[in-house]
Amino acid sequence: METLFIAREAQLRQHENTLQIKLGDTVRSLPIEKVGHIVLLAESRLNSRLLGLCGKHGVRLSVFDYYGYCKGAFEPWDHNPAGKVKLKQAALLLDDKHRLSVAREVLRGAAHNRIANLKYYQYRGNEAVKPIIKTLQAQMEKLNTALDTPTLMGIEGNLHQDYYAAWKHIHADLDFGKRVRRPPNNPIN
Repeated sequence: METLFIAREAQLRQHENTLQIKLGDTVRSLPIEKVGHIVLLAESRLNSRLLGLCGKHGVRLSVFDYYGYCKGAFEPWDHNPAGKVKLKQAALLLDDKHRLSVAREVLRGAAHNRIANLKYYQYRGNEAVKPIIKTLQAQMEKLNTALDTPTLMGIEGNLHQDYYAAWKHIHADLDFGKRVRRPPNNPIN
């Protein structure tokens, strides 16, 4: 399905189960089944029959103002995957076992990426990151035994601390030092 962008003043309506667009004196009909999303970027007129057609065929409609800011949207009732995703996420939050499992895998992925980044520099001759890689791998092993949220959060904090400690070995300007936010005292912060 395609996204239809309408950037000029137009009139949209349903005509014999198709989408009819009138731009000035030109009228064009499109099969609604080929459209997945209509984006209105200019003044446009439409009616509730068109919205009914869009709803029936799962077509989203987004309205933007002159400056490009989204002003509203029409989401078909049964075709909004975001709502279903939010319901599944809420159900996951209520199940401690699954929630911890998902959190553990997110941390495992983050740790894997950090280790891969440091191995990149080790492969290129930077031996100073080797002990930090081993420390990160040991922290990653602890993920399997973490049974509660505070333990996972502690492991996550240790992973961050060890990873940022390796930056100074990659380049002297990347020495993290102490975490300072308001205002940051160096480019890393």
